[in-house]
Amino acid sequence: MTHQFSLENIQDEWEKNSKIDYSNLGTESIRIPVIHDKYLKIFIDERIRLKGMEFELSKLVRAKTSHYKGEMSQ
Repeated sequence: MTHQFSLENIQDEWEKNSKIDYSNLGTESIRIPVIHDKYLKIFIDERIRLKGMEFELSKLVRAKTSHYKGEMSQ
């Protein structure tokens, strides 16, 4: 899926999805797993993206540390 969502987009979507029709609670209860799945997928995609960024950051820190310690080969 790997869509990039801004926090504002997620909040706007939640604003729409969190409304409950109290006159039709049966249908609303059926929507719960669908909405849960939607936001779980967004969470997982963003978590994977975060882990990738953390990995890239650790590589950069390692390279810069080696460089400034004079351990990098020319």
